[in-house]
Parts: sequence; C-alpha cells; structure tokens
Amino acid sequence: MSNHNHNTQLNKRGTLYSKHGCEPCKKAHVKCDESKPFCEKCIKANKICTYKGGFVNKIVNTRDNFIKKPPIKEQKYIRNIKNIDHNIDKNRSVVISVFPQSAFHKNSAQKFNQDKTTGAVHRIPSTSPSYNTHTHAGNVDQKKKKKSNIKIKQFTMYSNPIQLSSGSQNSIAPSNMNTQNNSPNTSPENNNIDLLVDIKGEKPINGLLFIPRSELYRLTLLNIDLEYFEKSFNLPEKFSFTVNDIIRLRGLAMDRNTEQIAFDDPFRELIESPNYDFNNITNNNLKILNENKFLAFCWKIFIANSMNGHMKFFPDDKYHKELKELWEIGKHFVSLHHIIIYIASVIIQNYYYNPKNLFNSIDKKIEDNHTMILKLKQQKLSPIWDRYVRLPSLKSCYNYLKSIENKQHTINDLIFLVVFGEISINSFKNGNQMGWKLHLKEMIRCLHIINKSKKQLEYFTVFENCKSWLNYLEATSFLLNYKGGAIEIMDYIPSNALISKVTDNNLSLYNKKFNLITGYVMDFDLIFHKLFQMSLNLKKDFNIIITGANICQLRLTNKNPIIESKLNDFGLNLMEDLKYLDNNINIEKVVEKVADIRRKTAIVYSHRACIIALNLYFRCFFLKKKKDNGDVGDEHKMVKRKMKKKSRSKAIIKLNNSYDVDDDADEGEIYEKLFKEFLFSWKFIPVSNSSNFRIHWTLVVVGNVCIMLGRFDVLEEVRNILRKFMNLMPFIVPRDIRELELLEESIKTGSFEKIENFEYGLPAF
Repeated sequence: MSNHNHNTQLNKRGTLYSKHGCEPCKKAHVKCDESKPFCEKCIKANKICTYKGGFVNKIVNTRDNFIKKPPIKEQKYIRNIKNIDHNIDKNRSVVISVFPQSAFHKNSAQKFNQDKTTGAVHRIPSTSPSYNTHTHAGNVDQKKKKKSNIKIKQFTMYSNPIQLSSGSQNSIAPSNMNTQNNSPNTSPENNNIDLLVDIKGEKPINGLLFIPRSELYRLTLLNIDLEYFEKSFNLPEKFSFTVNDIIRLRGLAMDRNTEQIAFDDPFRELIESPNYDFNNITNNNLKILNENKFLAFCWKIFIANSMNGHMKFFPDDKYHKELKELWEIGKHFVSLHHIIIYIASVIIQNYYYNPKNLFNSIDKKIEDNHTMILKLKQQKLSPIWDRYVRLPSLKSCYNYLKSIENKQHTINDLIFLVVFGEISINSFKNGNQMGWKLHLKEMIRCLHIINKSKKQLEYFTVFENCKSWLNYLEATSFLLNYKGGAIEIMDYIPSNALISKVTDNNLSLYNKKFNLITGYVMDFDLIFHKLFQMSLNLKKDFNIIITGANICQLRLTNKNPIIESKLNDFGLNLMEDLKYLDNNINIEKVVEKVADIRRKTAIVYSHRACIIALNLYFRCFFLKKKKDNGDVGDEHKMVKRKMKKKSRSKAIIKLNNSYDVDDDADEGEIYEKLFKEFLFSWKFIPVSNSSNFRIHWTLVVVGNVCIMLGRFDVLEEVRNILRKFMNLMPFIVPRDIRELELLEESIKTGSFEKIENFEYGLPAF
C-alpha cells in the first residue's frame, strides 16, 4: 500500500513540470512552456533559461527528409554565469519552432520518403550538368498536390534596356501576368524582339544554380506563404544613402560592430512591447515589411557586409556610385531587392541566433536587469527573421528564376542574372559548401553571352568589377585548389569575358592599371588567361590536370618526354610574358598619387611578390631542369658573385633588378635569390590590413615550391607570415596552412589521396 501511495505521489509531482522543460522550471517544480531558447517564466523571473542536454533541431539535408541530429556543443559563452552549456547548432536554421507541419507538408514529406527520389537540379555531377532539367528534390505527384488559393503576384518588368537616368519610375506595380507564357522581365504589351540575345550554340542560363543547394531543397519541401511578402515595394526615386552614410557603415563594418547596426532593426519594436506574444504572430502583425525603413535597413546590412568583401578596397565615393547603379537596376528588377533582403536576413538572423553576440558585454556588476531581459528577448527575433523574411524572400527569387529558366534570354535577363549571382555568392562566404563552381560557371557564361551579343554595356560598372572578381577567384582556385575552379568544368575559355577593359566607369582600376579588387595590375589577367588556356589544352590532348597540387604530382611522376617538352614550352612562353610585364610597368609611377606612404609601399612590394611567386612557380613546375656541368664553371661563378656584390638597399630600391638572374648561375643560386627577395618583400606588406591578404596565393605557391625543393626553412617562414593573418582571416588561413601540410605529407608518403579529397571551397575573402 505504501508503495502504491509513493508511486502516486511521484506521478502527481511529475505532472507539475514537463519532462523536457528547462532546468530552472524543474527545480522550481513549475510548468514550463518549453519555449526555446528561453521560456517565458525565466524571462519574467530574470533567470538564465537552460536546457539539460540541449534541444534537438530538425534540419534538412539533401539526402533525406526531415532528420534529427544531435546538437553541437559549444563553449560557455557567459563568463560570469556558471554551469551553462547551451547546445546549439549555430550553422543551421531552426525550422521546427517556426514552421508547423501542415497536412500538405506531411503528405509531401511522406511521398518523398516513399519514392526515395533524388534531386538533380543543384547536385554537382561528375560531368557537365544538364541545364534543361526539371527534376527537383522533394517534388510531389502533381495530381495529388492540393491547389493553393494564394495568388502569386508578379512584377511588371520593362522591355527596354536599363538606362541609368533620373527618369526611371519610382515603383514597380504588381501584375497578374501569367509567368508560364510571359516573362516578368518583359511587358506583354511592348515586347521588343531586338532585345533578345542570340545564344546559338549556348545552353540557357540555369539561374537556379545561384541559390544554395541546401536552400533549394528546403524551398521545394516547405509550403511558404508569399501573399504577405510579394507586394509592391514603394521605392524612393533616388538612392537615399549618402557618401557620409557609406563612411559610417564602413567604420562599423571594419570594427565588426553589428550591434550598432542591428539597433535600427524595425522588428525591435516587437521585443520592446511588454505584452507581445511571440507565439501568436500573424501576417497582419508584420506591417513592418511594407514600410520603407525595412527595405532601407536590409540595404544597410547588405552594404556593411559588402565592405567585408572585395568592395572594401574601393574608395567611398566609388562604392557609393556602384550602389546607386545597383539601386537603379533594382527599379527594373524587384527580385534584386529580394536577394538583398535575403542576404540581410541571413546575416541578422545568425547574429541574433548566436548567444555570444548578445552576451559578450554582460557584466553582472554593470548590466541592469532590464538590459539583460531585453537581450534575452532579442534571440526570439531570429526565428521571426527566418520565417517571415529569409525564406519568403528566397522563395520569391526562386519563382522569378524559375520563370525565365527555359526562355530565350534578353539583355535585361542577363543583367539581372549577373547582379543576382554576384550578390547571392555571399551565401558561400567563409564556407566549404559544394556548388560554388557551378555558381561561378553560370556567372561566367552570362558575361560570355553578353560579350557575344556585342551590346555596349561597359557603362555598367558592375560588369567590369565582376570580371575582375571572377578572374581573381579563378586564378586563386587554379593555383591553390587541387580540383581547380569553374573553368575546369567548363572545358573552354569564354572569349574575353573575364578580361577587364580600361573604361571611365571601371571603378576597380586605380590610375587605369592597378586593380583594387585583385591586388595586382590588370596585366596579370592576361597571364592567368593564357595559363587557363594551356591547362585546358593539356587536359584535352593528354588528359592531365595541372591545377593546385596536381602540378606537383605531375612533376614527380611524369616520364613522358612529350609532356615535359610541352610544359617547358609553356613555361618559356609564360616567363617571357612575365618578364615583359615587369620591364614595362613602373609600379611606383602607377601609385605615385597615393597619399598614404604605408599603403603605397605595400602596393609596390605586393606587385613585387606576385612577380617573384609566379617566377618561382613557372621555373619549378614548367621549365626543364638544367643539367649539371660539373666543376668547369665553379671559378667563373665565384668571379661573377664577387662582381655582382651590391648593398642590399640599392638592390631593393631598383626593383627590376630583383627579377633578373644570371642564366649561367646554377639553379640553387637562382632559387636562393628569389626566396630572399620574396621574403624581403613581405616585410613591407603590413599584415594588420586584410586588403594585403588578397595576394595570399603567393605564399601558398611559394610554399609549394619550397616543399618540392626541400627548402623547409623558407617554408616555415612562409607559414609564419600566413599565421599573422589568422585573426583577420580565421577561415582562409587555416585552409592554406592545412593545404601545405597535406602536400608535404603527400610527397613524403607518395600518396596524394588526402589532398585530392580536401575540399578547398570558395577562395573568397
């Protein structure tokens, strides 16, 4: 009897609080609402809400439907609070708390699991992908699919080419245009056939590749309501941001002061309302989306984020000019604003979702209770941005890209696709996600088709900047990545689509020579262009690849004299081009008007480091090794060394002398001189500025040469230079160092399997 009463008491006690409730509610024996990450009772009681063992997020991958995965433990993020261990998977978005599974959703997921279909739209195939495919991961039987009563609103797009003038209309009116028969890019009343681009022999652009593969899969599964989102954005006639605003945002971006930018979040009024119910949000509560301040805030986040990319090297006035151009293009393509809203939502959502960003300044002696509670409430904004902003904006972009998938493109289509691709590539930033090669490939094909159409679009600064940026990414991928870049899967060089032009509107060029995006003079683009072509010729004729560490493996294993002769011819050709570039460009004259002496010195020696790195690269991996002439020339070499003895300062001031080497000198002396000049150049390149990290490829290339020659003393100095950038580039530096370690290990063991399977990822900064 006593045992029965004891069990009854335990059962009654267990009903007072949830089995999966938070720790404070369990200790207080009160009912917990299990709201993640903080329940209402803890917020009202000013307690730190913790869940033992964390909570499981439902996530989506590309192989299965909703799956459960244990959360990833991270370090304690509040110094003055003990015994807290929030298990948060900060790399994935919370879906379970914001998307209740409807009957249609469950049927779709069940149907997908039964059929076990696999998606082919965004999967990277072993060969060139088919651009006419219509299969999507998670598609359901159309006969059984319920019809939605929601009318998807499209936007009228102008058929005339975009003109950057003040006469553009200030808003995009919604239209009920049938997207299957007419493109939202052209008006059905005025369809100018002259604007159609002749793409004979070219496959249509697959714009869906501009959407991350994981996100594309999720869009095909979730039933996203777009009725409240796809409305007319009342765009101001003029771009509202001034140069002073750009300067202010640049300062905040450089200081990584996202908290100051997030203070203008329009959704903050939700958490400031004392009685606001986060669990009962409807579309009527989100009138903020229709206000101009919401779009302005998203642009502010986008601008600040861009200043951490390749646009950070632009002067404020030039960057302001490019943003005005993007705004003008956005007047004709409302989806351009949608992708900017998407990028902004990803950034701000991750900011709210990561507790370190909210609690890094908490001090129990300073922070008051009100501020503590406010920061706890801020985390509830993360799922709001995810559900009501991020996914709907991406779904809207998906609908537009889908509508132009199989039609003959116009110039306006290609303009939008280039800009859309350049903006959406930010989703691959600082990551190793698959799909970035296909993304870059489609961007290159867009520029290629525009170039073939012979339409004079050079006045668009975005095109010239995009050319420089893509050329830089391809060059870096070719030199560092074992699997190469996008051109390796294209199997052809797209005419001059990646060659920058000297125009008045080319904002990326300083003094019409030095490229602010790449970090070297534009003449290097021609050398890399020729290197790409040589690589494709070798792949076509001999089925060999020379990208990344492949060239090291080839030099160690090749016994074919024809291939060796081909490499030598290519090397001599490239060395001549490099020598011509060095002799005909006075880099000091190019940057003579740079006011900052340190900046000027860094540019000069960066140029020097690029030339020496390519010299070592071509000499080590392409040219034939000189035969040993015995002791005949020893006395002659000793005399020449005495005659050439100069003070180090004079040798460095006259930069061209550092390239010239004595043809009669042995290879050891040549490499020794080039190594010394390279390391000496990096002494004048400040590692406190991330802009100097653009030429990090020179360090990896020289490191590869050191490994091949057994110069591990120089290799260690190269690694030390890379480590100095660790705080500025915490994602790319470990990747470069790891690649050098794998190459060193591969040469010692004779197996390149590890470096072959190493995913280098997008070489962006």
